[in-house]
Amino acid sequence: FGRAAAFALHGKRETGLEMQPAGCNVGNEAANERKAVELPHVQPREAGVMGVSLNRAASRIALVIFALAVVGLMAFGDSQASASHVSCGDTITVDTTLDSDLLNCPNNGILIGADGITLDLNGHVIDGDGTPTAGCDPAVEFCDTGVSNDFDDRVTIKGGRVRDFSLGVFIFKARHNRLRGLSIFRNTFTGIVLGRSARSVVKRSSASRNGLTTDSPGMLLFESHHNRIAHNRMVGNADVGLDVVGSDHNHILHNRLRRHPLDGIVIDG
Repeated sequence: FGRAAAFALHGKRETGLEMQPAGCNVGNEAANERKAVELPHVQPREAGVMGVSLNRAASRIALVIFALAVVGLMAFGDSQASASHVSCGDTITVDTTLDSDLLNCPNNGILIGADGITLDLNGHVIDGDGTPTAGCDPAVEFCDTGVSNDFDDRVTIKGGRVRDFSLGVFIFKARHNRLRGLSIFRNTFTGIVLGRSARSVVKRSSASRNGLTTDSPGMLLFESHHNRIAHNRMVGNADVGLDVVGSDHNHILHNRLRRHPLDGIVIDG
């Protein structure tokens, strides 16, 4: 897996942006002097349909591998939260309702650490500091993610905003998760990611203005099956609104998508 993480962190996109090895330190050209592994060269969008397709493929490869790198070996943070007052980087293991905003988180927002719990943002915001996290290695821990859940089933995340992280909400290898009433915006990569997850629901949420410097979609499903994406709003993301990759038997209905430079929804088998 380390090679996949290294590829994600060193890969170059056609825009010239480098994914740096210092955790999620993406786009900081001074952070790494090691030789970058280049993705296939692609032509500008003006070159026509082939250029657009290659551009999207290169973006997707970088993003999906980055998402896998984020989960890495899954070492949770040291702090475990079990009450409604939590701090940036805490892992929650019981039902939690935020009693205040989490502002300028230097790394992660909140990590999910148990099956069957609810995280109620209660109208509050989980806010990153808008800069990549130095010294965080995504091969061994989460890096710069607003809300993260790996492997925990029957989790509900609802009712608030997540902004200014590398990834907004990331669900990995989990079943029966529920995301509703969320506003996910202004994240460096994708707002909402379902990776290798099944039978989950994203409902009445929004993903806007994500990936503006990385050509990333508002929402990404990869290798995720039997999910329901309904009554959501995706506006002004840099690539497409919803990107579905290697995912089957998903129900995508009653979503509103606008102001995307490529397509509203892209589905690749």
